[in-house]
Order: sequence, then structure tokens, then C-alpha cells
Amino acid sequence: MHGRVDGAGLALALAAHARWAAPGTLVRAGDLRLGRIAGGGVTQRLPRLIGVAATLEILLNRHALRADPDAPGPFFDRVIDGLSGYEDATLAAMLAADLTGSPAPLRPTRTRDDRLRDAAGGLAALAAARTVSRAPDQVTAAAGVIDCVEAAMLLPFDAGAERAALLAADVAQGPVALALQNLRRAELRTLRIPELRAGSVPVAAPVSLPDHLIMAGAGAALIARVLRAGFAVALWAPDGAQLQAQVEAVAALHEARLRAGQITAEALEGDWNRLSGHVDLSRLPRSPVMLGTPDLAGPMAAHLPAGGCLIQLLDADADAPGDVSVSNPVTGATPPADTAFGPDTSHTADTLPQAAGSTIAPGSVGLAIAGRIAQLVIGSGAPAGAVICAFHLAARLQLQPVRLNGRAAIPDLRATIAHCIAATRALGLSDAEIAADYIRAGLPPGFAGLPDAACATTPHPAQPFARLHAALLNACARLLQDGTAQRPSDLDLCAIRGLGWPHWRGGPCFAADLRGLMLVRREMERFGADDPALWAPQPMLRELIRNAWAFADLDEN
Repeated sequence: MHGRVDGAGLALALAAHARWAAPGTLVRAGDLRLGRIAGGGVTQRLPRLIGVAATLEILLNRHALRADPDAPGPFFDRVIDGLSGYEDATLAAMLAADLTGSPAPLRPTRTRDDRLRDAAGGLAALAAARTVSRAPDQVTAAAGVIDCVEAAMLLPFDAGAERAALLAADVAQGPVALALQNLRRAELRTLRIPELRAGSVPVAAPVSLPDHLIMAGAGAALIARVLRAGFAVALWAPDGAQLQAQVEAVAALHEARLRAGQITAEALEGDWNRLSGHVDLSRLPRSPVMLGTPDLAGPMAAHLPAGGCLIQLLDADADAPGDVSVSNPVTGATPPADTAFGPDTSHTADTLPQAAGSTIAPGSVGLAIAGRIAQLVIGSGAPAGAVICAFHLAARLQLQPVRLNGRAAIPDLRATIAHCIAATRALGLSDAEIAADYIRAGLPPGFAGLPDAACATTPHPAQPFARLHAALLNACARLLQDGTAQRPSDLDLCAIRGLGWPHWRGGPCFAADLRGLMLVRREMERFGADDPALWAPQPMLRELIRNAWAFADLDEN
């Protein structure tokens, strides 16, 4: 083994008689992130190898085992430097030497029980795991993992494996697991951008990101992020006072991160060496990608080379998730957008990948770590190369890029939320009642600017959350009908990453599929009496039902 070992690789490693690894190999189990229980006998073999308590740490808390030559531990039989470079025949000879020279014969993991003999310690670890409070997306799967490990302790291997397989299959078909899997598939679908599908850019053609970026009006957090991603940054401001304020804000942020141990002194110095400031546009270096706020977009557009790409940053340091709009100013196709864009707070600056001068094949960017939404809103005249470059740049900055056509979607969805709240208030509900119903449904406290509220109030017959879901679904249908969005799953991502919709609900379109479109339409028709503009079902919804389709069918076609 070498690199990262997870999923089927972990199951295969556990099924073997012995495990050899290169130094630094990481073993972990990520199934809980998708609301699932690790399959392939992992929950039965791992406790036999490393014990119950250590197994629960790996399966529930995502702790990793690292291959250390000085302390292999119970999981790794040998840690061998340069393992991946050995020929198969050499490895076979080394294994034969181990087999003949070992005082104890190698055995399949399923036959081992020495790590399970501490029954009291194992039961205590299981009891402690059951008392931990977990997030809604992990409750069901975590309970199943604990039951599976308990089965490994108390039952023969085959009986425990059968019990674990039944539990895993049941959990995998639950609404939370299906929602998290839909979110993962939605992230991967964003790689299917029209420019690649149309064949205008060969899939194998690399995308070269620029070595330096020109930024104007961006906040300190975003500037620091771009620097930590390895780019040289040329700041531009129309006057010296604005430029000085930007530089001082970046300096203050860097100093705070240095004191907090989030960045080293050497990394900070490297960032400063890649940062320059200018008040004269004509003296700026030429770059195919420029990032700026809308008020500075006009002068920057005039400085772009032909085929360049301007990414508009909208309130670049806002706390709320938001959008990035991308246009090709050379053709004059600049789409409207007026929402917020902010930094991803789930990663420190030092965790960002180094990207300067890198070359990436389209479709190769992994989006599992992407957090906040980055809407790539493309004008009709934007060249394919600029679109793809902006797409990969957003991914490199750990933003979840979603390619939209002509205008932003999140402003429409936010306007729908505001309209829905106003219409629900008009029915006689207070902000506290609306917020309490939203929180019960899994929306974060204060969603859409409402005050926090306790969840003790009884549900109101006006059904605030059901109305919100119906309104957002209707807005999604409109965006699909007018061609703004490519797929329903893109809009699910916008709702989750950009609005705060619970990720374990899978997005408005997925939730409607799960409940059944006929039931949702019936609710919308009932709500429509209160506000037809908000809740009267869009023609697309009726068409889907007439053809026995779901929104998911539009994702795949």
C-alpha cells in the first residue's frame, strides 16, 4: 500500500493475510461523510486487527493510521521504504522470506480474535460512542457503525458480516445517505461544462492557469487566499489611499494568522514577495485573468488582452456565501449580478494547494474539498478557453464552481426566500414561528436573516418550511426553463453552498424527487391560493409529472 487507502482499498487490505506499506501511507474510512457504513467487511475485520476503541476512532471520527517505519503498529505488518518501486518478483521473494522466517504463521484477519478479548474495554468504548452528540448527516450511519462493531465483538465472523451487510444496505438507502450521495454526484457533474461537451476544446487539452492575477477591490481574505494558492498578485486601485488600505488589511490578516500559528514566517515572506500594488493601469502586467468588483470592472476590462477573462468579485469579504460572475468584456457580454462572495472559512490559508504555473487537464480537478459556491456566469460571447480557465481557477481556490448561462441564479433564489417569508408573515405568523419551523427542518438558526428561535413551538398549519421548499423549487424550475441553469443538481449546489440549505437534505430538487413530485405539486396548488406568483406550479413541474420523470432524469440527460 502507498498513498491513501480508503473504501474498497481498505476492505481489500483487511481481507489480506498481511499488509505492507510505504512510509507515510494513510489509512482512513470516509464512508460516514456520505452517510454510509463502510462495506466489504471493514467493520468486522478492523476491530479484530486494531481493537474496538481504535476502530471506532477511525470509522466515526475519521482518524487516520499513518505507516511509520519506527512504529508500524498492529495494522501494518511491514513499512518498507520505496515499496512502490519494487518489482513483483522482488516483493514475492521478500514475502517468502517473511513467511519462512516468521515464528508465527500469517493468518487471515477474520480468524484473529486477540484484539477482541478485552470485552470490558470494548463494551465501554461502544457505550461511550453511543453517548456522543452527532450532526444530522451522521446520526443514522454512526449508530449503524456502532452496531456493526458490536456484532464483530459478540458474534462469529460470518454472522457478524451478515448483520453488518444488512445494516449497511439499509442505511445506504436512507434519505440522508441518498441526499449526501446526490450532493457528491452534483459536485462531479459540474465538471461537465458545455464547452467540453460541444467538443470546442479537446478533453485531453491542458488548461494552463496564469502565473499571476490582477485583483481590484477584493477584500483581504480573498487576496490572502490567492497568494497562498501560489499566484503572484498585482493589486490595482484608482488612488493611493484605497491601495494603501488594501495592503494594510492584508498585512493585518497575515499578522493575525502568524500569531495564531496558521502560517509560518517563511510562508508569509513568500506571500509578500508575490504581492505588488499599482495605481496606474497601464503599468500593470498583462494577465488573461483579472478579478475585480463591479465598480472597477470597466477600467479593468479595457486592460484585458483579447480572449481574457474578467471575474467579478461581489462584496468579496462578506460572511455569507455568494457568487463570482465571469464575463468576456472584449465582446461586451457582461451579465448582471449583485450578490455577495466571501472566503471559505473551513480551510486555513496553509491548506490551499500551490497552483502557480500549473497545467491541469479539464475534468481532472477534484471537488471533494470545495466549499463555498462560485457561480461562473458566462456571457454569450465568452470564449471556451476563458470559461474553462475560470472554472479551474475557482476550483483551485477551493470554491465550488457552477457554470450558469447569462445571469446569476443565487440572487433569484434569495429574492424567492424574501418573497416567501413576506407571504408567510402575511398569513399571521411571527418571525419566531417561521424561524422555529425552519430550524426544526434543519435550516441553520437565523436562516435568511430571521432571528434565532427555540424549537419548542408547535407546528403551525401554515407550514413555513414546506412553503419555503415549494417556493425554491418553483424558482429552480424557472431557472431551468429559461436556460440559466444547466441541471437541477447545479441548483441544488447553489442552495446548499450559497444559501445554507441543509446538505443532508440534498437540495430543493432532490428533496422534491424524494417526496414525490405529485405530492409537492398538490401542496403548491394549495399554497398558490395565497400567492400564485410564488407557488403556482411552473409548466416544467407539470411536464415532469406527465412524463413520469423526476428532476434527477434531467441531471443525467
